[in-house]
Amino acid sequence: MLQRNCPDYKQIKLYALPIADSNGILAMSFDEACLNWVRAQCEPMFLYRVYTWQEPTLSIGVNQSRQSVFRFMTGNKKADPSASSLLSCHINNTSNISPRRIISRPTGGQAVLHGNDISIAVITNCSALVNTSVKETYCLLSSFIVDAINAAIGSAELQVQSVIESKKNQKNLNALNNAFRCFDTQAIADIVDQAGNKQMGCSQLRRKGGILYHGALFLNFYQNHPKGLSLSTKKLNAAMRNLLSKQFNRAVNILPQPRINEIREVQADLLPKYCVKSRVFQNILLNNC
Repeated sequence: MLQRNCPDYKQIKLYALPIADSNGILAMSFDEACLNWVRAQCEPMFLYRVYTWQEPTLSIGVNQSRQSVFRFMTGNKKADPSASSLLSCHINNTSNISPRRIISRPTGGQAVLHGNDISIAVITNCSALVNTSVKETYCLLSSFIVDAINAAIGSAELQVQSVIESKKNQKNLNALNNAFRCFDTQAIADIVDQAGNKQMGCSQLRRKGGILYHGALFLNFYQNHPKGLSLSTKKLNAAMRNLLSKQFNRAVNILPQPRINEIREVQADLLPKYCVKSRVFQNILLNNC
Protein backbone atom coordinates (compact mmCIF):
# COMPACT_ATOMS: atom_id res chain seq x y z
CA MET A 1 0.00 0.00 0.00
CA LEU A 2 1.55 3.27 -1.11
CA GLN A 3 0.25 5.35 1.77
CA ARG A 4 2.02 3.19 4.36
CA ASN A 5 5.34 3.85 2.65
CA CYS A 6 4.91 7.64 2.60
CA PRO A 7 5.15 9.12 6.12
CA ASP A 8 4.36 12.53 4.64
CA TYR A 9 1.27 11.20 2.86
CA LYS A 10 -0.97 13.96 4.26
CA GLN A 11 1.12 16.55 2.41
CA ILE A 12 1.39 14.70 -0.90
CA LYS A 13 -0.53 16.27 -3.78
CA LEU A 14 -2.23 13.59 -5.87
CA TYR A 15 -2.79 14.32 -9.54
CA ALA A 16 -3.99 12.50 -12.63
CA LEU A 17 -2.96 13.73 -16.05
CA PRO A 18 -5.44 13.58 -18.96
CA ILE A 19 -5.61 10.37 -20.99
CA ALA A 20 -3.57 10.83 -24.16
CA ASP A 21 -3.03 9.26 -27.56
CA SER A 22 0.17 10.64 -29.07
CA ASN A 23 3.27 9.77 -31.06
CA GLY A 24 6.35 8.38 -29.38
CA ILE A 25 8.44 11.54 -29.46
CA LEU A 26 5.75 13.60 -27.75
CA ALA A 27 4.93 10.84 -25.25
CA MET A 28 8.50 10.21 -24.11
CA SER A 29 9.55 13.86 -24.01
CA PHE A 30 6.42 14.70 -22.00
CA ASP A 31 7.14 11.97 -19.45
CA GLU A 32 10.71 13.18 -18.96
CA ALA A 33 9.43 16.76 -18.74
CA CYS A 34 7.02 15.68 -15.99
CA LEU A 35 9.94 14.24 -14.05
CA ASN A 36 12.06 17.38 -14.43
CA TRP A 37 9.09 19.57 -13.48
CA VAL A 38 8.22 17.49 -10.39
CA ARG A 39 11.82 17.58 -9.18
CA ALA A 40 11.66 21.38 -9.20
CA GLN A 41 8.54 21.50 -7.00
CA CYS A 42 8.79 22.18 -3.27
CA GLU A 43 5.67 20.21 -2.32
CA PRO A 44 5.59 16.40 -2.50
CA MET A 45 3.62 15.15 -5.51
CA PHE A 46 2.41 11.90 -7.01
CA LEU A 47 1.34 12.11 -10.67
CA TYR A 48 0.22 9.40 -13.04
CA ARG A 49 -1.02 9.20 -16.58
CA VAL A 50 -2.45 6.53 -18.88
CA TYR A 51 -1.92 6.74 -22.63
CA THR A 52 -1.84 4.95 -25.95
CA TRP A 53 0.25 5.28 -29.13
CA GLN A 54 -0.94 6.73 -32.42
CA GLU A 55 1.16 4.32 -34.46
CA PRO A 56 3.06 1.07 -33.87
CA THR A 57 6.29 2.21 -32.21
CA LEU A 58 9.33 0.33 -30.98
CA SER A 59 10.63 2.03 -27.83
CA ILE A 60 14.25 1.39 -26.92
CA GLY A 61 15.60 1.47 -23.36
CA VAL A 62 17.84 4.45 -22.69
CA ASN A 63 20.89 2.20 -22.34
CA GLN A 64 20.28 0.18 -25.51
CA SER A 65 22.62 1.12 -28.31
CA ARG A 66 22.07 1.95 -31.96
CA GLN A 67 24.22 -1.11 -32.75
CA SER A 68 21.87 -3.43 -30.83
CA VAL A 69 18.91 -2.06 -32.80
CA PHE A 70 20.77 -2.62 -36.07
CA ARG A 71 21.73 -6.19 -35.09
CA PHE A 72 18.14 -6.97 -34.20
CA MET A 73 16.76 -5.42 -37.37
CA THR A 74 19.14 -7.37 -39.57
CA GLY A 75 18.58 -10.66 -37.72
CA ASN A 76 22.16 -11.11 -36.55
CA LYS A 77 21.66 -14.27 -34.52
CA LYS A 78 25.37 -14.53 -33.74
CA ALA A 79 25.25 -11.16 -32.02
CA ASP A 80 21.86 -11.80 -30.42
CA PRO A 81 20.41 -15.35 -30.26
CA SER A 82 16.88 -13.92 -29.93
CA ALA A 83 17.28 -11.72 -33.01
CA SER A 84 15.13 -12.16 -36.08
CA SER A 85 13.69 -9.85 -38.68
CA LEU A 86 11.86 -7.18 -36.71
CA LEU A 87 9.07 -7.05 -39.25
CA SER A 88 8.25 -10.75 -38.93
CA CYS A 89 9.00 -11.51 -35.29
CA HIS A 90 6.36 -11.87 -32.59
CA ILE A 91 7.74 -9.22 -30.29
CA ASN A 92 6.28 -9.06 -26.75
CA ASN A 93 3.43 -11.43 -27.71
CA THR A 94 2.16 -8.98 -30.33
CA SER A 95 1.85 -10.44 -33.82
CA ASN A 96 0.95 -8.79 -37.11
CA ILE A 97 2.19 -5.38 -35.95
CA SER A 98 5.18 -3.77 -37.64
CA PRO A 99 6.78 -0.66 -36.14
CA ARG A 100 6.52 2.57 -38.09
CA ARG A 101 8.82 4.44 -35.75
CA ILE A 102 11.67 3.69 -33.35
CA ILE A 103 12.17 6.01 -30.39
CA SER A 104 14.34 6.09 -27.29
CA ARG A 105 12.70 5.99 -23.88
CA PRO A 106 14.08 8.05 -20.99
CA THR A 107 13.77 4.95 -18.79
CA GLY A 108 15.89 1.79 -18.89
CA GLY A 109 14.94 -1.76 -19.73
CA GLN A 110 14.66 -3.56 -23.03
CA ALA A 111 12.82 -2.91 -26.32
CA VAL A 112 9.01 -2.81 -26.33
CA LEU A 113 6.73 -2.73 -29.36
CA HIS A 114 3.75 -0.49 -28.63
CA GLY A 115 0.53 -0.44 -30.59
CA ASN A 116 -1.59 -3.00 -28.77
CA ASP A 117 -0.96 -1.83 -25.25
CA ILE A 118 -1.88 0.64 -22.55
CA SER A 119 1.10 2.61 -21.28
CA ILE A 120 1.37 3.99 -17.76
CA ALA A 121 3.67 6.64 -16.33
CA VAL A 122 4.03 7.40 -12.63
CA ILE A 123 6.05 10.45 -11.61
CA THR A 124 6.83 11.41 -8.03
CA ASN A 125 9.19 13.44 -5.86
CA CYS A 126 7.88 11.83 -2.64
CA SER A 127 11.00 11.46 -0.47
CA ALA A 128 9.92 8.11 0.96
CA LEU A 129 9.74 6.60 -2.54
CA VAL A 130 12.76 8.45 -3.92
CA ASN A 131 14.90 7.17 -1.05
CA THR A 132 13.86 3.53 -1.36
CA SER A 133 15.81 1.00 -3.39
CA VAL A 134 15.11 0.48 -7.07
CA LYS A 135 13.65 -2.97 -6.44
CA GLU A 136 11.42 -1.77 -3.61
CA THR A 137 10.11 1.09 -5.74
CA TYR A 138 9.34 -1.35 -8.54
CA CYS A 139 7.46 -3.63 -6.16
CA LEU A 140 5.46 -0.79 -4.56
CA LEU A 141 4.40 0.83 -7.83
CA SER A 142 3.76 -2.45 -9.66
CA SER A 143 1.62 -3.67 -6.74
CA PHE A 144 -0.43 -0.48 -6.91
CA ILE A 145 -0.91 -0.86 -10.66
CA VAL A 146 -1.82 -4.56 -10.53
CA ASP A 147 -4.45 -3.83 -7.86
CA ALA A 148 -5.88 -1.13 -10.12
CA ILE A 149 -5.90 -3.46 -13.16
CA ASN A 150 -7.65 -6.23 -11.24
CA ALA A 151 -10.19 -3.73 -9.92
CA ALA A 152 -10.79 -2.43 -13.45
CA ILE A 153 -11.48 -5.89 -14.89
CA GLY A 154 -13.29 -7.16 -11.79
CA SER A 155 -11.10 -10.25 -11.42
CA ALA A 156 -7.79 -11.05 -9.72
CA GLU A 157 -6.17 -12.28 -12.93
CA LEU A 158 -2.76 -10.63 -12.58
CA GLN A 159 -0.12 -10.49 -9.88
CA VAL A 160 3.30 -8.99 -9.22
CA GLN A 161 6.26 -11.26 -9.81
CA SER A 162 7.66 -12.05 -6.36
CA VAL A 163 11.26 -12.63 -5.33
CA ILE A 164 10.62 -16.36 -4.95
CA GLU A 165 8.98 -16.61 -8.38
CA SER A 166 11.82 -14.64 -9.89
CA LYS A 167 14.39 -17.10 -8.54
CA LYS A 168 12.59 -19.81 -10.47
CA ASN A 169 13.32 -17.74 -13.57
CA GLN A 170 16.95 -17.00 -12.72
CA LYS A 171 18.02 -18.03 -16.20
CA ASN A 172 15.79 -15.31 -17.64
CA LEU A 173 17.03 -12.82 -15.08
CA ASN A 174 20.64 -13.55 -15.97
CA ALA A 175 19.81 -12.94 -19.63
CA LEU A 176 18.34 -9.51 -18.92
CA ASN A 177 21.38 -7.57 -20.07
CA ASN A 178 21.70 -9.65 -23.26
CA ALA A 179 18.12 -9.93 -24.47
CA PHE A 180 16.96 -7.17 -26.79
CA ARG A 181 13.24 -7.53 -26.13
CA CYS A 182 11.56 -6.73 -22.83
CA PHE A 183 9.24 -9.70 -23.09
CA ASP A 184 12.13 -12.14 -23.50
CA THR A 185 12.93 -11.50 -19.82
CA GLN A 186 11.26 -11.71 -16.45
CA ALA A 187 12.27 -9.75 -13.39
CA ILE A 188 11.08 -8.87 -9.94
CA ALA A 189 7.96 -6.66 -10.04
CA ASP A 190 6.97 -7.59 -13.59
CA ILE A 191 3.22 -8.14 -13.78
CA VAL A 192 2.32 -11.72 -14.68
CA ASP A 193 -0.84 -13.78 -15.11
CA GLN A 194 -1.75 -16.78 -12.97
CA ALA A 195 0.34 -19.05 -15.18
CA GLY A 196 3.41 -16.83 -14.68
CA ASN A 197 3.34 -15.35 -18.18
CA LYS A 198 4.57 -11.77 -18.36
CA GLN A 199 1.79 -9.32 -19.19
CA MET A 200 3.39 -5.99 -18.28
CA GLY A 201 6.99 -4.84 -18.27
CA CYS A 202 8.23 -1.84 -16.31
CA SER A 203 11.25 0.44 -16.19
CA GLN A 204 12.50 3.44 -14.23
CA LEU A 205 14.43 6.65 -14.50
CA ARG A 206 15.74 7.95 -11.20
CA ARG A 207 17.20 11.41 -10.81
CA LYS A 208 17.98 13.36 -7.68
CA GLY A 209 14.65 14.21 -6.11
CA GLY A 210 12.41 12.26 -8.48
CA ILE A 211 11.36 8.99 -10.11
CA LEU A 212 9.73 8.22 -13.46
CA TYR A 213 8.18 4.74 -13.69
CA HIS A 214 7.02 3.33 -17.02
CA GLY A 215 4.74 0.36 -17.54
CA ALA A 216 3.45 -1.23 -20.77
CA LEU A 217 0.43 -3.51 -20.35
CA PHE A 218 -0.41 -5.57 -23.41
CA LEU A 219 -4.00 -6.22 -24.37
CA ASN A 220 -3.55 -9.66 -25.92
CA PHE A 221 -4.45 -11.14 -22.53
CA TYR A 222 -7.91 -9.54 -22.67
CA GLN A 223 -8.67 -10.29 -26.30
CA ASN A 224 -10.80 -13.42 -26.60
CA HIS A 225 -10.38 -14.03 -22.85
CA PRO A 226 -12.48 -17.07 -21.77
CA LYS A 227 -14.09 -14.98 -19.00
CA GLY A 228 -14.89 -12.14 -21.40
CA LEU A 229 -12.65 -9.68 -19.55
CA SER A 230 -11.94 -6.32 -21.12
CA LEU A 231 -9.77 -3.33 -20.30
CA SER A 232 -9.59 0.18 -21.69
CA THR A 233 -7.64 3.32 -20.91
CA LYS A 234 -10.75 4.88 -19.36
CA LYS A 235 -11.41 1.89 -17.10
CA LEU A 236 -7.79 1.66 -15.99
CA ASN A 237 -7.48 5.40 -15.45
CA ALA A 238 -10.63 5.43 -13.31
CA ALA A 239 -9.47 2.41 -11.30
CA MET A 240 -6.07 3.98 -10.61
CA ARG A 241 -7.71 7.22 -9.56
CA ASN A 242 -10.18 5.45 -7.26
CA LEU A 243 -7.51 3.26 -5.69
CA LEU A 244 -5.16 6.18 -5.10
CA SER A 245 -8.00 8.16 -3.54
CA LYS A 246 -8.90 5.24 -1.29
CA GLN A 247 -5.32 4.61 -0.16
CA PHE A 248 -4.67 8.27 0.68
CA ASN A 249 -8.22 9.00 1.84
CA ARG A 250 -8.76 12.05 -0.32
CA ALA A 251 -9.64 13.10 -3.84
CA VAL A 252 -7.25 12.79 -6.76
CA ASN A 253 -7.46 15.92 -8.89
CA ILE A 254 -6.69 16.48 -12.55
CA LEU A 255 -3.48 18.47 -12.82
CA PRO A 256 -4.52 22.10 -13.48
CA GLN A 257 -3.94 23.39 -17.00
CA PRO A 258 -1.49 26.14 -15.91
CA ARG A 259 0.75 23.45 -14.45
CA ILE A 260 0.42 21.30 -17.56
CA ASN A 261 1.51 24.37 -19.53
CA GLU A 262 4.61 24.61 -17.31
CA ILE A 263 5.42 20.99 -18.15
CA ARG A 264 4.96 21.76 -21.86
CA GLU A 265 7.56 24.50 -21.54
CA VAL A 266 10.00 22.00 -20.04
CA GLN A 267 9.09 19.54 -22.81
CA ALA A 268 9.96 22.09 -25.50
CA ASP A 269 13.60 22.01 -24.37
CA LEU A 270 13.66 18.20 -24.58
CA LEU A 271 12.04 17.77 -28.00
CA PRO A 272 15.19 18.41 -30.09
CA LYS A 273 17.01 15.59 -28.28
CA TYR A 274 14.21 13.13 -28.97
CA CYS A 275 13.86 14.24 -32.59
CA VAL A 276 17.57 13.65 -33.27
CA LYS A 277 17.51 10.19 -31.69
CA SER A 278 14.34 9.31 -33.58
CA ARG A 279 15.91 10.25 -36.94
CA VAL A 280 18.90 8.00 -36.26
CA PHE A 281 16.69 5.02 -35.43
CA GLN A 282 14.30 5.82 -38.27
CA ASN A 283 17.13 5.48 -40.78
CA ILE A 284 17.80 1.97 -39.46
CA LEU A 285 14.11 1.11 -39.79
CA LEU A 286 13.79 2.46 -43.35
CA ASN A 287 16.94 0.71 -44.50
CA ASN A 288 15.72 -2.67 -43.24
CA CYS A 289 12.07 -2.68 -44.37
